[in-house]
Order: sequence, then C-alpha cells, then structure tokens
Amino acid sequence: KWEKKINGEIYYFGPWSEPDAAIENYYRSKQDIEAGRPVPVEVKQGKGISVKRLAELFYQSKVDRHEQGALSNDSLDDYAKQKRLFLKSLPPGKNIRTLGPDDFEKCTKQWSTLAPKTQNNYRADIRRVFRYAVKQGYITELPVFGDSFDAVPAHRVRSEQVEKFFEPELILKMIELANPYMRAKILLAISTGMNNSDVCNLPIRRVDFEREWIHFRRVKTGKRANGIPLWPETALAVKEAISLRPKASCPENEKYVFLTNNGTPYNAKVSEWLSRKFLRFTKRHNLRATAMHDEEDFSVVQPGNGFGTFRHVFRTVANYGSESQYVDLLMGHEDDSMGGNYTHHVLQDKLRATSYSVREWLYDAGQEEQDAEDRRAFAVHLD
Repeated sequence: KWEKKINGEIYYFGPWSEPDAAIENYYRSKQDIEAGRPVPVEVKQGKGISVKRLAELFYQSKVDRHEQGALSNDSLDDYAKQKRLFLKSLPPGKNIRTLGPDDFEKCTKQWSTLAPKTQNNYRADIRRVFRYAVKQGYITELPVFGDSFDAVPAHRVRSEQVEKFFEPELILKMIELANPYMRAKILLAISTGMNNSDVCNLPIRRVDFEREWIHFRRVKTGKRANGIPLWPETALAVKEAISLRPKASCPENEKYVFLTNNGTPYNAKVSEWLSRKFLRFTKRHNLRATAMHDEEDFSVVQPGNGFGTFRHVFRTVANYGSESQYVDLLMGHEDDSMGGNYTHHVLQDKLRATSYSVREWLYDAGQEEQDAEDRRAFAVHLD
C-alpha cells in the first residue's frame, strides 16, 4: 500500500498497483490532515465518497460555521434545504466521481414543471455542493454536467417571472384591516424594506422612538445597517405591538418587539411562518386575486406575491425618486465596489428623504382616493 506518516500518524492512500490514484488521494487529503480536520474514511482509502456522504459533509461544514457565529439561523436553514434538494435530485448511493450528464439530465426533467427562476436556483445549489467538494479535495474537478444542466436563459426567466407589487390603495387597505401585530409588521416592511426575518427578529433596543430611527444588523447577512428612518405611523404601530405582545417566556426574550404566542422569539423558519400568516390574512379579508381579476390587477394580491412583496415595493418606489446608493443602504445590500470600501458615513437626511419618498407615494395615493370619495359624496348630495 501507498502510505505516509503525517503528524505522527500513518495514512494509507491506495493500493501499490494504483500509484496515480494514491498520489491524487494524497494531495486531496494532505491539507485537511495537516490542519487536524477529519478526513472521510472513503477518501483516505482512495474510493471516493457517495452523494449522500457529500451532502452530509457539506451540511456539517455549515453547522460548524453556524456554531462559530459565522452563519445566521436563516442561512443554516437555507443550507438544510440545499442538502435535501441534493439528495432528492441525485442517486444517494452513487459515487460522486462516477456522476455524469445522464444523472444531471434526470435532475432537469424532475424540475421541468417549475418556474425557470426556481430551476436556475436549484442548478446553482447543486453546483455549490460540488464546488465545496473540489475545495475540500474530495474530487479534483467539477463533474461534467452536460448541456441539459445549463441555466435557463435570462430572457425566458424574465418573461415568466411573477411581478411582485402592491398598489398603494391595497397596502392602505391591509393596514386598516390588520390587527395591531400584523399592522406593525406591514408598516415596518413597507417603510424600511426589511425582509421577513428582519421584521420578526427586531430588538426593541435598536428602535429609537424619540429620533424615529432604527439601527441593527440584518438577520440574513449580518450586515450592520447604516440606519433606517422610522415613519411616525410605523413608530406608533410598533409601540402598540409591544404593549399587546404575549408575555415573554423568560427575561431574555423581553428584548424583542415581536414574540410568538408562547412568548418566545421567532425561529429560523420565520420567513415561511410569516408568509403563511400573511396568506391567511389576505384570504380572510378577500384581498387575494380570483378568476374575476386580470393578472395585472395589483389592487388585489396576485399569485406569487406574499409578505416579501413589501420589500419589492419599497425598492421599486424608492428607485424612482432617489439615488440608488441610498436605496441600497436602506435595503442592506452589500457594496463591494472601491467606492463602497471608502464609504463609512452617510448623511441621515439622505436616507430619510429616500424613505419618505415611499411614504409620500403611499399616503398621497390614499389622500387622492379619499378626495375622490368626498367629491362623489358631494355630487350625490347635490342630486
């Protein structure tokens, strides 16, 4: 056998009759062994690893990063979904070295009924696991995916993508019909561009009610927000939500604006939970589109739209009258450009003006509708 002593321990890299495979196995495992990281037995023996084993190793690496504080709960949950997708799409017992175009073509056939954007996301998730395998030395190069695994063209993705938008009248109607807890969540989302996790995991101490300002780290990215203006209507709604929230299950949980019915913070599946809650709310108040509505009628909630659509609306409206870099800062997007590296302070007036452009769009539309109703009522009175 081909063997070598590393860090005082003998490692075997393959049989004497396969020197090339042994050398490949040695270079693939050397860094992990020297760093004290565990090396899969299959790799030690030069046999390669199965699809199932790779999925387990990939996910465990993310669990380790999560325990070190380098990954959020939401991100870890996303990686758990990627693991399940990987195992569902490829034969779990097959050696990853023997995977070829036929295996990946079967994946694309499984996804044929899904939206093009979802198919591309799945392709990216599968490739991500294999890039991890190359970095770890489990394989020396990516598999041959074949033509069928190419991404769906961008023009087709755009043509079949659901437009995510709510008209201002619909948003105002939601705010009017919602209970105090849901109302606060809606106002936070439409006034700040926060996503589901940011809204539900907002700490009270990060909300400055006196200055009407929010400072916190984005839940998904861990990026510190430069500061987000708080509309007066949002501040009042958040105060009311805090006063009506369930009793905290322990003193540690007192720090959150929102709590579950059990008095605990929202967990990693908060995005799915809030989406379902919002879906039930819109159905209960007959705000969802039916067969009677046109697919471009945004006075109702169209299929494919949910709580996350408020973030899309914020971005869409803010883009019209504001400079893009301030919209990016409010959205929590990373700026990896050279200019972004030199940007350390932002004038709060610029951020407030960007946020308030969305407020004007929302409430001016509501005032126009009220004025129209008043004119109609006056006309009826004259008759």
